[in-house]
Amino acid sequence: MSVQEMKQAAIQKMDEAERQVGLADRIEAWAMRMLGKLFENAEKGGPEGWEVLVRVHEELEELKTAMKKKRSARLVYDEAADVANMVMMVADAYYRMRTIESAKKAKS
Repeated sequence: MSVQEMKQAAIQKMDEAERQVGLADRIEAWAMRMLGKLFENAEKGGPEGWEVLVRVHEELEELKTAMKKKRSARLVYDEAADVANMVMMVADAYYRMRTIESAKKAKS
């Protein structure tokens, strides 16, 4: 490998490392916003059962409306965090349901 190729490879590795750090920062910021929205909406309580899927669609409509009306970036970010929280609740509810089913099958 030539010196030029080694330099190019080093630059590519540095660029990738910078992207990963930047991505980690964005993920952390996103997780903190999701958590903030969960606390903000805690008094509403969480949806149960299939209602959570209905809430995903409602929150998605709110996000789409905010984007179509060119609302502030902060509002769109908050609406997206609401959608992400509802989707997370779907995954969590499904995981718990399947875990309970598996435990019941193991006992029988």
